[in-house]
Amino acid sequence: MDYKKLWIEGAVYPAMALLQKNQVAARTRQLLNGEAVPWEDRKLALRQRLSELLYLCKTQVAAYSDMPFTDLDIRREPLDCLQAVDPILLRDFFEEADHHLSRLANPEKLLACRFLQAEQERTLYLTQPQLEQYEAARWRGLSWFGVTFGSPSVRLWDRPRPSFLLQEEPYLKNRLSLSVCAMTERSVAPTVEEIDRFRPEYLSGSASALMSLASHMRQTGIRMKTPLKVVTITLGAANAAQRREMEAAFGCPVSQNLGERSEGVVAYMCPEGRLHVMAENCYVELLDPKTWLPVPPGKVGLVAVTDLVGETMPHLRVILDYTARWSETPCPCGRTMPVLEELAAVAPAE
Repeated sequence: MDYKKLWIEGAVYPAMALLQKNQVAARTRQLLNGEAVPWEDRKLALRQRLSELLYLCKTQVAAYSDMPFTDLDIRREPLDCLQAVDPILLRDFFEEADHHLSRLANPEKLLACRFLQAEQERTLYLTQPQLEQYEAARWRGLSWFGVTFGSPSVRLWDRPRPSFLLQEEPYLKNRLSLSVCAMTERSVAPTVEEIDRFRPEYLSGSASALMSLASHMRQTGIRMKTPLKVVTITLGAANAAQRREMEAAFGCPVSQNLGERSEGVVAYMCPEGRLHVMAENCYVELLDPKTWLPVPPGKVGLVAVTDLVGETMPHLRVILDYTARWSETPCPCGRTMPVLEELAAVAPAE
């Protein structure tokens, strides 16, 4: 019996909700309950949220103060106004981070979240509700595979862990972190044994880290004794053949996750193998890499994300290092969020 899981789910999360007003669990339930919302209702909600966000950016964020449209334009055609905003590379967004900080942000209520992006340590300032909404999107995707808040997990790194992550895992994460950056046929057995001792319900990590472990397990014939519910790719992208190889090695479904720490989870793959956009949290466009215009249906484009949640450091049309195309068929799972296909990681745009 996993007593830490019982403690997290039976004591920690209820206490956070009661004493700290933490709403991760409630927000997760809300997202799950809204998965079959009709597309027309989603479009109405998107227009309203974009209007609010564009007005905030125009009046309170230096980076967007010269947007070429009026308040009336924003109310009437928020989607057209958004497409008048120049896309920005993720790297450039962080280099100009001070200009994206809202004048309404209360420094006393900001949370500094540090993470790696393009081999550099970055800092993103969030509010507690924003962080909760990002976490809720992640738990929603994991819940599709039977994972719950206290489920034990192993996180695999394809590099030595950054110094700012060397502290013990937070008490509310039932997680073990391992680096597989120097994996060899000799080290694969001890790594798998350590994973089995922890008895995780799921693994997470970059595509390269998970693929490295899966390949070494296949080459050595080593199998895990612990049954896994899912393996989730949190960075990079694996094609269908690579996912099948990982599924054979780990004996469970492999779910592709699209997301940057600056936007939270952008999309999550359901058990049907379809990559659903977290439409309540973000608006995704696929852009031509030369013109920055939206690509026609069925064409591959660069993934650009507008965060609908963040008001502290708003970012509009941030280009991620991925390409994809829109699916033209609904998902059999019944979820009405948009579906991306042919996701691929690409070199950072210049």
